[in-house]
Amino acid sequence: VKAIVEGWSIDVDEATTALSYPLRDHHTAFVLWVDEYAPDPDVQSLLDGAAKAVGAALGARQTLSVASGARALWCWSATRDTSKSKADNVVLPRFVRVGIGSCAPGLAGFRRSHTEALATQAVASRGDTELTWYADVELACLAAGLVGNVGVAALVERELGELAAADEAMARLRETVRLYLQYAGDARAAADALNVHPNTVRYRVRQAEQILGHPVDHRRVYLETALHVVAALGVELDEVR
Repeated sequence: VKAIVEGWSIDVDEATTALSYPLRDHHTAFVLWVDEYAPDPDVQSLLDGAAKAVGAALGARQTLSVASGARALWCWSATRDTSKSKADNVVLPRFVRVGIGSCAPGLAGFRRSHTEALATQAVASRGDTELTWYADVELACLAAGLVGNVGVAALVERELGELAAADEAMARLRETVRLYLQYAGDARAAADALNVHPNTVRYRVRQAEQILGHPVDHRRVYLETALHVVAALGVELDEVR
């Protein structure tokens, strides 16, 4: 597990056999931890029970658990495809809390979801919520630098899709949409900044919406964040450290 989460070069099939866990599946990582108020003799049984409950709620065909200190578990839930979760309704044992990453495929997804789960734990530990999803604290995690380049790249890939392509046409659409959103949907103000006609702005925004598959004001804060990231750092985010 250490080799995988630290990005070492490994043979997927050999690792699958060694762990008795299907690494080629989709993975939803979650971190379980027990509050300090729980009696020490009860900690392991609380963690084991919670791991089974959360794994079942995530629809896991298999769950992998690894101890992380005396009062925490790192866990992964394997599914054939994107997990259809009922974890919001799971009943956790008293004193147990959980942070859950997003579902992603293969070794890269195993690592990414774990990074998200750890970041979620870091945020959730400041409050008293029993169950916290990465999706609900993603922007806080990004702002605090808790997910690094992995989280930034995932945001851009998810929110922009084909609009993140490294060609001139996509770059022009991204910049138009970024300014259009910056000026609160005022096509004339965006057109002045771009030195084009307002109708050109409107046309480009419609093109972008066709590529995105939804209006630009849908999930606006996430889309605008992704656009600002690419404008500042470029599309080759794997090179950013």
